[in-house]
Amino acid sequence: MELLEIKDISKWKIDNEKTASGTREKHWVKHPETGQLYLFKLPKAGTGEIWAEKIAAGVGTILGLETMDTEIAIYEGEQGILLKNFVEYGKEELFHGGDLLQPVVEEFDPRTLDDYNLDNIMQSLIPFNMEENFISICVFDALIANQDRHCENWGVIQRMGDVRFAPIYDNGASMGFNVAEEVIMACLKDEVRFKAFTNRSKTIIEVNGKRKPKIITLLDELKKRYPTYMQQNIEHISNLCYDNLLPVIDEVPHCIMSSNYKKWVVKLLLYRAKWLEQWYKGAV
Repeated sequence: MELLEIKDISKWKIDNEKTASGTREKHWVKHPETGQLYLFKLPKAGTGEIWAEKIAAGVGTILGLETMDTEIAIYEGEQGILLKNFVEYGKEELFHGGDLLQPVVEEFDPRTLDDYNLDNIMQSLIPFNMEENFISICVFDALIANQDRHCENWGVIQRMGDVRFAPIYDNGASMGFNVAEEVIMACLKDEVRFKAFTNRSKTIIEVNGKRKPKIITLLDELKKRYPTYMQQNIEHISNLCYDNLLPVIDEVPHCIMSSNYKKWVVKLLLYRAKWLEQWYKGAV
């Protein structure tokens, strides 16, 4: 397996006119030849956020989902993730979920996430007929064990009078990216511990008054409300298998992701894919 190149972007210029939201260090940079904007983001210290973001994008492609164009890069000696801008600057505008919730929830505060619940989220998307898009995100998050789908990492893009759902972005807080390697190794050796660890996933999306419920609570509610959409998404999950997953993981350079983490992610994703299929059939 040929490993991915870590792209050196040290000579790319930072775009000081465009600012990046969030608390961690990130910069908009310009490709020196095309002028295309990219977001270069440093990972949280001591985590596998780089490999998680890259692998999540690859898994999304297998499932037929649109995710951000993602590369591993280095800027002046610091490794990070390079994300291609999906909004045409000056012609399009991205509205985050928090923006969409403002007309639905009076004085909605994206910092506290009060009233960040399934009802309000879906109500915010009804005018655009994009409920199905958000359901796909929820199932995708259940697969990759992403527990941080807050209101600033999904949204819609407006261009003149047209609106489209944004590619799925900010997927790095997933797949046990912040779990210590010794814990990973213990879970790989102990099936009971592995299942206990992976089955406790939660979501920050409130469901029927319950804050931070287990992911299965959200899935059950989505299945009840949107059975057709859920069936379609579970069918897409069945496309994931060892043969198409392994190349996505194996190509990550060893300096970014150890062999133990690679074994972990393969096992985790295949287990969760099977779990989702069994859940849909009522076998969980």
